[in-house]
Amino acid sequence: MSVELGMANEYVRQLSENTARGLRQKARNGDFPGFAPIGYINNPSIKKIALHHKNAKIVKKLFELYATGKVSLKNLAEFMEKSGIKSRKNNRCNISRISAILTNPIYYGHFRHAGEIYEGKHETIITKELFDKANSVLRGKSQRLNIQTDPRPLCGLLKCGLCGMGITGEIKIKRQKNGNTHRYVYYHCSKKSKTQKCLEPCIQEKELDCQLSAMLVKHAMPKEWAIKLFSMLDTEENNANLSAGDAVLEMREKSSDFSRNIKRPTDVYVAQDIEREEYLERRRALMSEKKSVDEQIAKLLYTPSLWLEPTRERIKDASILDEIAKTNDLPSKKLSLQKIFGSNLTLKSRIASGNPLPHYAELRSARENFTKKPLGTLLEPEEGIEPTTSNLQNWRSTN
Repeated sequence: MSVELGMANEYVRQLSENTARGLRQKARNGDFPGFAPIGYINNPSIKKIALHHKNAKIVKKLFELYATGKVSLKNLAEFMEKSGIKSRKNNRCNISRISAILTNPIYYGHFRHAGEIYEGKHETIITKELFDKANSVLRGKSQRLNIQTDPRPLCGLLKCGLCGMGITGEIKIKRQKNGNTHRYVYYHCSKKSKTQKCLEPCIQEKELDCQLSAMLVKHAMPKEWAIKLFSMLDTEENNANLSAGDAVLEMREKSSDFSRNIKRPTDVYVAQDIEREEYLERRRALMSEKKSVDEQIAKLLYTPSLWLEPTRERIKDASILDEIAKTNDLPSKKLSLQKIFGSNLTLKSRIASGNPLPHYAELRSARENFTKKPLGTLLEPEEGIEPTTSNLQNWRSTN
């Protein structure tokens, strides 16, 4: 009995190892080796996962809704329930399950198995770009909450210039003896620093609003500039088909570099120079970036002028800053300021300041030099008739 029991244990151990080896090989081949998540079904005839057309549309809609930043995980759970997707006990999906769906890379083409990320061959439901947007909202980095009812809409926009902590808002209600009430909103440092005592004074919302509006005006693009640039982009779009090939070649070379870099952490891990957690993190990041580049290549091949759209959006955003500055719409001002400064806005001695992002810094410099240089030299580089040479780099023809 002892011998037979030992043989049975050894058989079970070897069977377990062989099964795990087979699943790892299946994952390396690009086939998901597990139970299909929501949006997919296990196809027993080909032993692979396939799209569940009804649920796949629901999952895609789930990502699109959350990427807007205007819905919560609870709202998504209600949406899943109305769409007919419930838990195994026929209850509403838990918020943790919704979060797991939003962070599952299988929907854009990668999948996890045994702690590693593999590139799958299954049909994708969403793009990597949509996945990144939804997860950016989930991490709270670019979450656009619907703060029309928030009494402190500028919270999270600035940091304290003394201690570096966030600027928060506080509502004060003043009641007079005649029954009148006055509502004031003040912004001040959250004073959460454990190493430094912050003495930054508070500032009233109206005063802060005036300063922020002035900052928007300084970075606004004049209408005549926008019209000229849109015309130049239309001309560039006609020539995009010719230049798209070079861009695709450059991005393909970049994708090849990522493929080579993905193999390097594996070699370092095999040599036991890094820990498994660090190896998995590096590999996961490189595969994610490679997927983004591959999607951009596919978009450029399909629409060669796609790269012009972000430029048009930036020009459009910059051209309406004057109008936004004149309104009382604080959420719109906050969104525009985040596009201009990112997280570089600070409040020190009741004065808001910050370093704009490079393209907005160049726009502001162009506006300041507008009276010194003609419009044409600001929108286009100054070139002469003669070709540029190494001895005449700083000179141009005056004819």
